[in-house]
Amino acid sequence: MLDALLRYSLKNRIAPFVLAAVLAAGGWYAFSRLTVEAFPDPTDTQVQVITLFSGQPTEEVERRVSIPLERALNGTPGLFRLRSISLFGLSFVTLTFEDGVEPYLARQQVLERMGQAELPEGVQPSLGPLATPIGEVYRYTLQGKGADPMSLRTQQDWVVRPQLLRVPGVADVVSYGGLLREIHVEPDPVRMAALEVGLSDIFEALKKASDNASGGYVERGSEMFVIRSLGIFKDLKDVEEVRVGSKGGVPVTVKNVGRVTIGYAPRQGIVTRNEDEDAVEGIVLMRRGENPSVVLKGLRERIADINDRVLPQGIRIQPFYDRTELVDTTLLTVFHNLAEGAFLVVLVLFLFMLSVKASLIVSMSGGCRRTSCRWVRSTSGSSWTARSSSSSTCSTGCTARTCATTSIRGTRPSVCPIAS
Repeated sequence: MLDALLRYSLKNRIAPFVLAAVLAAGGWYAFSRLTVEAFPDPTDTQVQVITLFSGQPTEEVERRVSIPLERALNGTPGLFRLRSISLFGLSFVTLTFEDGVEPYLARQQVLERMGQAELPEGVQPSLGPLATPIGEVYRYTLQGKGADPMSLRTQQDWVVRPQLLRVPGVADVVSYGGLLREIHVEPDPVRMAALEVGLSDIFEALKKASDNASGGYVERGSEMFVIRSLGIFKDLKDVEEVRVGSKGGVPVTVKNVGRVTIGYAPRQGIVTRNEDEDAVEGIVLMRRGENPSVVLKGLRERIADINDRVLPQGIRIQPFYDRTELVDTTLLTVFHNLAEGAFLVVLVLFLFMLSVKASLIVSMSGGCRRTSCRWVRSTSGSSWTARSSSSSTCSTGCTARTCATTSIRGTRPSVCPIAS
């Protein structure tokens, strides 16, 4: 069959050039759509179950949250390892699955089994983002002249993060630093004792107060009017007017037993950058299996739009880590090594064969082979690791030496390993 192909190519000399052009065009198209990684992702299929149990010590979190979740998730199909970490107010369960288990199938199975766990009232476990440990592709800080850490963190949580989550391929945006804005009710024990109000009364009143209620509808002729009661808090004054009890037939409100202020959640760390001693940082996690170049391009476009139109005057997103720089540097190094390797192959073949035409033909055959590999990778949905391609230079050199040896021994060129 190979002899017939060679005879056909010699009789129709335009056919090999057309085929090579089609192969080159297809290879370039496949390479432009291929997922390029700066380094390989060796991680297994993992699913994280994150549960908040606010205010509870580690022992209670372990006993009432982590252990029931482990019992419910144990025996999940394809499960290889199950581990849990219990901290103050936080349970973190990690499930590692066998090779070949699809991430979406694993997450679906975990979701189905989480509902079987007997957890305390109000405790709701959730799944971690569909990302890998090397999925951190972008880091930035939110900076603004004269802006305080609380306003920066508010902008990060309510403006920047929702905008970045809309970028295709982004799994999650993690926020660090700043002050998390809260509304604090600070009861006065003396006034509470005088007005006979307990802490449980204040908790229950605040829990029921901020809510809207529906009253159905009222028909009037051919019209229908929807009735509803508005009770959502709009400002601090609404919180102060919440009724917590009565004394002598007179209603007692929150402002009678304490004061309402704007505060922040207790800090457990701080983020600094250069001269900024209290910065707000955001970490963008890429979804598993996505193309980092495409995701980062969309991120840069969205961040430019946020800086220009969304954020208040003077507040800007300042990136300090972009995976694109690493990918571009790695690709430049790989292409440089491949070019040097190709030159050495041509030189060695020329020294052995004393024919420039034969050297170029063999080198082009190696290039066509790599183009075919990229085409296959692109159609199969796999990714290409830039670092792993450095072995192509060694592979090309080895096949060149083999081809030169078979040519010297008088073997027909059709059995050259490069053509196979």
